[in-house]
Amino acid sequence: MGAVYRATDRLTGEAVALKRVTTPAEQLTFASRGEKTDPPLALAQEFRTLASLHHPNVIRVLDYGFDEQRCPFFTMTLLENAQTLVGAGQAQDVATRVDLLVQTLQALAYLHRRNTLHRDLKPGNVLVVDGHVQVLDFGVSVTTSRTMQYLTQTMTGTLAYLAPELFQGAPVTRASDLYAVGVMAYELLAGRYPYNDANMAVLITDILTKAVEVHSIGLGGELAEVLGRLLAKSAEERYDDAGDVIRDLCAATGCSLPRETIEIRESYLQAARFVGREAELRQLSQALDFALEGRGSAWLLGGESGVGKSRLCDELRTLALVGGATVLRGQAVSVSGNPYHLWRDALRWLTLTSDLELEETSVLKPLAPDIADLVGHDVPDAPPLDPQAAQARLHWVVAKAFGRQDRPVVVILEDLQWAGSESLALLEHLTRGIADLSLMLVGNYRDDESPHLPKALPGMHVLRLERLSTEHVAELSASMMGSAGHQEQVVGLLQRESEGNPFFLVEIARALAEEAGRLEDIGYIPLPDKVFAGGVLDVIRRRISRVPMEARPPLLLAAVAGRELDLEVLGTLVPELDVSRWLTICADVAVLEVAGGQWRFSHHRLRDGVVDALPESEQRELHRQVALAIEKVYPEAEEQIVALAYHWEEAGNLQKGMAYLLRAGDQARAAYANEEAVGYYRRALQGAECLPPSETLAQQQAAYESSAEVLSLLGRYDEAIEHYASARALTEVQSASSDRDRHLADLCRRVADVYEKRSEYDAALHWLERGLSYLEDGAPSLEMARIHLLWAGICHRLGDNEQAITRCRQCLDIALQVRTREGQRTVARAYYVLGLIHWRRGDLAQAMQSCRDSVGAYQEIGDSAGLARAASNLASVTFAQGNWSQAVEHLLYALRMAHTVGDVYLQALATLNLGDMYLHQGNLDQASVYNGQSLEMWERLGSTTPIALLHNNMAMVALRRGRADEALSLLQESLRLFARVGSSDTQPEVHRNLAEAHLSRGEIGEALRAAERSVSMARERAMSVEEGQALHVLGEIHMAQGELALAGEALRQSVHLLADAGSEYETAGTRLSLARLAAREGSTAKARMHLRQAIEVFRRLGARIDLAQASSVEAQLGHEPQAL
Repeated sequence: MGAVYRATDRLTGEAVALKRVTTPAEQLTFASRGEKTDPPLALAQEFRTLASLHHPNVIRVLDYGFDEQRCPFFTMTLLENAQTLVGAGQAQDVATRVDLLVQTLQALAYLHRRNTLHRDLKPGNVLVVDGHVQVLDFGVSVTTSRTMQYLTQTMTGTLAYLAPELFQGAPVTRASDLYAVGVMAYELLAGRYPYNDANMAVLITDILTKAVEVHSIGLGGELAEVLGRLLAKSAEERYDDAGDVIRDLCAATGCSLPRETIEIRESYLQAARFVGREAELRQLSQALDFALEGRGSAWLLGGESGVGKSRLCDELRTLALVGGATVLRGQAVSVSGNPYHLWRDALRWLTLTSDLELEETSVLKPLAPDIADLVGHDVPDAPPLDPQAAQARLHWVVAKAFGRQDRPVVVILEDLQWAGSESLALLEHLTRGIADLSLMLVGNYRDDESPHLPKALPGMHVLRLERLSTEHVAELSASMMGSAGHQEQVVGLLQRESEGNPFFLVEIARALAEEAGRLEDIGYIPLPDKVFAGGVLDVIRRRISRVPMEARPPLLLAAVAGRELDLEVLGTLVPELDVSRWLTICADVAVLEVAGGQWRFSHHRLRDGVVDALPESEQRELHRQVALAIEKVYPEAEEQIVALAYHWEEAGNLQKGMAYLLRAGDQARAAYANEEAVGYYRRALQGAECLPPSETLAQQQAAYESSAEVLSLLGRYDEAIEHYASARALTEVQSASSDRDRHLADLCRRVADVYEKRSEYDAALHWLERGLSYLEDGAPSLEMARIHLLWAGICHRLGDNEQAITRCRQCLDIALQVRTREGQRTVARAYYVLGLIHWRRGDLAQAMQSCRDSVGAYQEIGDSAGLARAASNLASVTFAQGNWSQAVEHLLYALRMAHTVGDVYLQALATLNLGDMYLHQGNLDQASVYNGQSLEMWERLGSTTPIALLHNNMAMVALRRGRADEALSLLQESLRLFARVGSSDTQPEVHRNLAEAHLSRGEIGEALRAAERSVSMARERAMSVEEGQALHVLGEIHMAQGELALAGEALRQSVHLLADAGSEYETAGTRLSLARLAAREGSTAKARMHLRQAIEVFRRLGARIDLAQASSVEAQLGHEPQAL
């Protein structure tokens, strides 16, 4: 039927058994297969059932799916040093052999209750390790009609264990499974096979006709009767219930009837039937079908704790695997979670399955420390960017990686109420372009703990899970208890006590089973009025009490460490612990479980319950032990910083806690998790209040300064100013020194920067003056240079460009004397700002020189990110100078640099500007390409303002192509988007373009109103270039009306404004209109004068469309008369 391989899970490093089912699905038989069912799909559904089974004597199916050749496979627990059932029973006493049979029958009883027939029982499929039976390869077998051919090809022993009726075409039943047990029991007890297997023909004849002699092999009469009934030729005479066989076998041998052990009871409870969520599952299943076809979506499952969100996700996972998708999972944690903890497993998987470039792999490196091992080569660090740009780069790389997958992907993210802001930001980013991907994102959260989460994730569809109805409680009860679960009094108690919460319902069933002895006996004992008088705390305490006393000390340490278990840390804490045995003990009582290959507490309430029950002093001591163990196992590991901060803080070691909290805050800042960073800094400061000031001065100062910077980024300016004030106060009490004074000066600059962001320029200048007062010795310093540079920016915003230039030059004079990398970076930045100021003043020659100096300074220090910005600035000035082709080259260079460092914002901006440049050149095809690329990038980035601007630019491309209707629609969308973000700076331009669109459609009234509004808005904002361009369009409208005098007045005003502003291209455009006007007025000489000036500019700039229009007008005027 297939081959079994020893394999290694590359993500976990664990060895597993992997079976590839090579026999065609059409030649297999299994429970899920029906006459009208697609065989491969039915086989996958069978694997789904097998993966849901949990029993101590049934091998664990870990995963399943289809490989690249669409060959089905599944993985199982790897059994080391295993023996077959018959081999393990050799030389053992009767009691041991009977015990092995009973374990086999217990596994079979469980499978049969779960409506799973084994179909292929034989010694090779019943393995024994250290006296513990594991039944494997159940549920699927070759069809009877193919059995002989199959056996001949594979030389396995399956034929020897087939029941007689199967040779006659009868279906597999419980009785045929039990017949195979009978054959193995005979081998165990008699020491030989019951039939003549010399050749196949004789063997088949014996199986069909020869009665097995059971009374002459040295067994007692009762045991022989049990064996004889198992081996009866007629299925009707044979056992049909494995439980009956166990009872008769134990009675015949004098062995005690095995109690329903906790682990066996758990196998029924944990694999209870999925009920009450059919509607939600149908909805998710439909979304999954769409995702498999390339139409992805994102879903948010809400509900209270224990209501069944995770179980619904488990069912969806199975459906996804059946459909051929890859399923990834992520788990948020309530404490000690690092940035992007939710995504780490998924990101590690992406490095294995995505065709990532080396630069892209480096972006994922901080979140997957073992990335070099995963990809098999060294991975360099990503080029440094500021936190916001680095976050955008990460988002971009992850989105591209998901988009490159050759198989559909389903990502299940659990407990989003605990997820960090950076993890939620990545999730929100992925939802933006999901409709075009074979990707389905599903997250669950507790809506009572995080009711506003859907607002933070607007791209996700919300499904809320309610508690189970009485009917569904009855279904769940029956799946766990059998017929007893249908009893009215049992259902009533479960409904009343659990109120329909599945978690509590299962706990109540556990408690009742302990009283009754067996799940199926619950209906035959007096039922209490109330099971848990103390509510949920009683539930938790009762579950924990079932852990044996000797297993509790490690459990306490594990609980203190967190919900997810780190077995290396646990082994360091308890070196003598048999970890494997301890895990089994805790899993048997359902306190621990494996989820996605990771051991964890089976519910967060259990972990919390263990910790909360400890006295505070014991909690502190255990946190101390855990912290020391983490430091020992992971020395200098960045991914453990948050955990260490938490454990040292809880241990009461505030000094070490502060140190790690500061590092955790810095780590969060680097991940752009600003809210989390503020929280870490705040906790560090709270800890400092309990320590002598002399011991924490430096740490307090760092916490205040760092938190102030982050608060400023968050727009919480008042708090930022307060924290800077605290940092200054701590600095001022230090001994006077030049270092202290420079630090105070820099703090003043940072305060000024906060006021500048608030547009409180007078206050900002006050703080800059105060900063300079600390530097009265005049020695060149980086702090002094930075103060002058910020001062220059403020002056520029106030319109005092002369003062701004003076301050920039002062900054340069000082920074050029600071021989450090930061000094050089300040030089580069000063030239950058100076170039902007000169450009906006219209001094293009000075602007060009400053921009080139900025590019050179960034090149000298190898700052690719700064170089990209400087080259983009140079492109804008070059374009304004009229050297359009050189401007495009500069911008393409900036784009390459931005790509090198992964600065997605700058890539998107450069692409937008390229589209605009190609539009001016008249290269509409290239303009459309870059506009489309930029639009896709900005939509992924979620930036509305540039999207609005792109709609405006795309409208002008459409208008140039004569598609006025399309242009009008795009411009209306542009206005709507600008209004949504409250942006008005670009509205004069959009209304001007609207006027052009209406004019092209012959809608003179609408065109006139739009143009007049554009002129008015530009004048209100003192935007002379925009006013000049709007007057140009207004003149065109007046010409279309025949109002030539008004047209001339508007066009002359336009030329005056545009020429004064140095806008050569726009001036030429107005001169072309003046040429048309002069021609209509009969002034040919004047028309030729304007036309000559316009053509000269268009030809030099390479404005192809404008040049063609001017040439057309020139042709209409005819040749200019020659002078005699």
